[in-house]
Amino acid sequence: MVHFDFENNVLNQTNNVTATIERPADISYESRGGNQAIKFGGVYSPNQVNVASDPSFTFTDEITVAYFLKVNNKMGMDGYKQTVPYGAHDILMDRDWKINNRLFTSATDPSRMIMYYPDATQDDGWGRLVADHIPTGTWVHIAFVISKTTATSYVNGVVSESFAMNPTDFSTLAKGFSIGKSDDWYPLNGSLDDLRIYNRPLSSQEIQMLSVK
Repeated sequence: MVHFDFENNVLNQTNNVTATIERPADISYESRGGNQAIKFGGVYSPNQVNVASDPSFTFTDEITVAYFLKVNNKMGMDGYKQTVPYGAHDILMDRDWKINNRLFTSATDPSRMIMYYPDATQDDGWGRLVADHIPTGTWVHIAFVISKTTATSYVNGVVSESFAMNPTDFSTLAKGFSIGKSDDWYPLNGSLDDLRIYNRPLSSQEIQMLSVK
């Protein structure tokens, strides 16, 4: 398990994984109630938090990714690296695209988060798990749970999407991951807190408990 709570430090809060954040002095913060969250400035003030590679990441074919997110502004980047009023925002991206979490905004439709994951049955090699109706300007808890047979997304502890799937492979997470943008692409305008990545599928009851922390 990886757990960053960002409370006055950037240390991983678990003992079995030694993941560390690179260049912690570059991180900006804001409050989330009585907690502290990391803040990202979007296209006009992009920043990125990198979690260093670590061989103790032991993810295989099951995973849970969960965090609190607040989108401050939908303005973002399009596929041509142009600033647009309703752009995409990268929340979480590992070095091999095994757990990419990307927010898509629109002038007419509710914002949605998509977790891309490896799926050989798809023409482009990627499966897509959607967490829908992501609000702007307020904190929301998002979770993606993938087991050997099922993929499920949650928004504030409530199932957003669930479907049967074949086992996938998350083994390259040991190479590390980034939060807030993907190098030069899709900088997040918002904040993130209480990031947790488990090497097992959490139950719906466990997700509900996390969503009220």
